[in-house]
Amino acid sequence: MPTYLIRNTDTGDERLVRADNQAQALRHITRTSYSVEVATVDQVVALLTAEPPYRVETAGVEPEIASGAAFAPDLLSRAAA
Repeated sequence: MPTYLIRNTDTGDERLVRADNQAQALRHITRTSYSVEVATVDQVVALLTAEPPYRVETAGVEPEIASGAAFAPDLLSRAAA
């Protein structure tokens, strides 16, 4: 089982965690600091209309789009038509 170095990019604090993979190591560190739940419509509206407005971030790998290529939602809307 590898040992991972987890670094807090805001504070510079470092911790060593033995885990099967990076996701498990990070989950071990964040489990007491963060919680995850599906946002309600009211929560989304409140956060998007706050000053300054919150950004909605997308998890995962962003696909690379060749210059001039149609963006995925455009392709989906065309396929549905």
